Amino acid sequence: MEKDIYTSITELTAVYETLNKCLKSDPCTTNAYQVDRQQAYRDSYAALCAVPVEQVALRLIAEEIGDRVLVRLRDLIRENIHICETRQEVFSQVDFEALCRLQEEYLFAGKRTLLVNDRKLIEEYPYPTEREREQLLRENRSELNELDNERNRYRQENVAWICKDYYAAICETSRSFAAVFDSYFPVEKKIITSSPTELYVRPAEAKSILPDEIFRSRIFDKLRELESRLIRSGDLDENLHWQAKHKNGKPDIKRLVTFLAGLLDNGYFLPNRDAAIKCFFEERYRIPIGQNFERKRREPLTQDYRTIFYDLPF
Repeated sequence: MEKDIYTSITELTAVYETLNKCLKSDPCTTNAYQVDRQQAYRDSYAALCAVPVEQVALRLIAEEIGDRVLVRLRDLIRENIHICETRQEVFSQVDFEALCRLQEEYLFAGKRTLLVNDRKLIEEYPYPTEREREQLLRENRSELNELDNERNRYRQENVAWICKDYYAAICETSRSFAAVFDSYFPVEKKIITSSPTELYVRPAEAKSILPDEIFRSRIFDKLRELESRLIRSGDLDENLHWQAKHKNGKPDIKRLVTFLAGLLDNGYFLPNRDAAIKCFFEERYRIPIGQNFERKRREPLTQDYRTIFYDLPF
């Protein structure tokens, strides 16, 4: 039975949430724990490959759902690419062949050593009859053969995934996902407001700020809850474009900065991230904030946000 579109997106989002957390904390050491990580990457990669992303995009269009449901997923895909690119040198330190040998030795070397030692003892022990010795030697040889066969089966079934560079494979898959979504749902680079001079253009060379670069742990989801309320109040539209305006029709930047002052006052952000916070919300809400976010201008608004946004559960 075909999954509904929301289930597919939710499951893929969950895969990326777990995967990004694992990639960020991966020490890339050659030990038994790294084999466990390889297995987790193998399963995550298989889950990614099982999702027909282009069909997801086409169904969103066909069913007139729109790309709003993709916001969280697209953020996680961009974060995944960012992690893979920034940690590329660390990931390249993993010696996959050595990792495979280590795991194989861990599983089989000890057992084989015991059997070889047993064989030596059997050969040297003064049994009453040679018939006893031969019987024990046959049993020992049979156990060794069985162990070697098991080792060969293990190699056939596991070498491929233990030695595979999932870091590169996952990054390439994420890039392809991003390309598909961007082709069907292009990210706007500029917003023209009521005045032709009031234009936000994201510089082509500018680096996107990722949520985990400015938000404290698990706080970004709280922001998204607030944004859903701002959409209902009309401050944001469905595409997260800032809509609040003055009576003269110009964008109400002060109201936006007041909202950001409330986030700051409630500890949403990591310390000393002012420039990154400004850039993040300029791109996210497609509106220039400029000098309005300077500390001396926003601090007087800290007392106002409780009144202006009295219904938001900061």
